[in-house]
Amino acid sequence: MHDEEVKKHLYDLGKELGFGSLEHGLDGFQYCGKLIKQQADGRIEVSMKEYHANLKQVVIPLERRRNPGAALIPSEHRQLRALTGSMQWLVAQLRFDLQFQLSSSQGEPPTVGALMRANQLLKRFKQHGDFTLTFKPMDLDHAGLMVVSDASLGNVKKDGSVGEAPLERVFSQAAYFVLMPIDFCG
Repeated sequence: MHDEEVKKHLYDLGKELGFGSLEHGLDGFQYCGKLIKQQADGRIEVSMKEYHANLKQVVIPLERRRNPGAALIPSEHRQLRALTGSMQWLVAQLRFDLQFQLSSSQGEPPTVGALMRANQLLKRFKQHGDFTLTFKPMDLDHAGLMVVSDASLGNVKKDGSVGEAPLERVFSQAAYFVLMPIDFCG
């Protein structure tokens, strides 16, 4: 597909689903927070540097931080949900490397400690704000599909959180990756 055809499909998708903006310039185009660039050799690079930079930690007053087990007040709970939702968008679009940590964070009860840990997780996202996925041109005639799964026995509590008591971690979490290796069949 050529650039103009791709842009038309993205515009049509955004119009149909009612979301997204498309901005383009010399450096590629911006769509739903993603910068998408195609290099001269055909590689496509997807990054979200600006999105990473715009994420902000939730400010937690010192007196609240002194009691990490305290339940969140409604405004803090909304801020926690907004923060984890923003990180979830990153995970769904680009940052699969922090999926487990975010999933564990989202499973925690809404306490001051959970909010503090979400702020720490945001720091990890921002450490590699220039994270880029690169898609190289492929010869699909010599490709195949492969599914890799992984699970860890007894690494989370029933609600999906890691928690602070290791003996309460008796449930498991799993992940699946679908890969398309080249020359798989050849």
